[in-house]
Amino acid sequence: MVFDSEGMLAYPDALMPVGLLDRVRFNELAERGARVAGRVPLTSCPRLAELVEPDAAEISASLTLSRHDSGVVLVRGEVSAELAMPCQRCLDRIPIHVQTELKLAVVADETQLVPDLYEPFIATDGVGRLADLVEEEILLSLPEYPVHENVQECGELAARVLQAEYQRRPVPVEVTTGDCGADPPRPSTSGTAGRGRRSWGRPSAPC
Repeated sequence: MVFDSEGMLAYPDALMPVGLLDRVRFNELAERGARVAGRVPLTSCPRLAELVEPDAAEISASLTLSRHDSGVVLVRGEVSAELAMPCQRCLDRIPIHVQTELKLAVVADETQLVPDLYEPFIATDGVGRLADLVEEEILLSLPEYPVHENVQECGELAARVLQAEYQRRPVPVEVTTGDCGADPPRPSTSGTAGRGRRSWGRPSAPC
């Protein structure tokens, strides 16, 4: 192991396996075409932990690192997660299944070009954890507004909320058209200017 000012770095070789939670230099892994697989605890994903239920999270990934012809480090693999999020309608938990393909290019900043079909992942000094890439991919796969597919799956709280919303809706007023519902005729002005004499049209027949 080699240490730097930011913490422990794992330099892979044939006798030293690397885990998803290790701080590594992505270039080193790409040079040897490293393959890294394992589980990621939710406690290692602080942003994800703010959105999902803590006691129902299982995250795993299998990643391969390589180098593009341009020199950019590529990370590709499969990410899966079994999570639970609160329903925005009833606050009960909803099971969330994530199964996605990860395709990220590790770059120093936003100005660096990445190959087609790859999304950039910024690592300014080229050092980081593969778990951070996994967390980023899962965050992009989560629903923005999680709710049960069927409102009947929601609990009593949701039923009360929907009933309250229905009662607050304004009652529609029926509008009729035709002669009986038409506006009265407007007065017409006749005569010379300044006299202001007005004549009304003939009244319509009663309905």
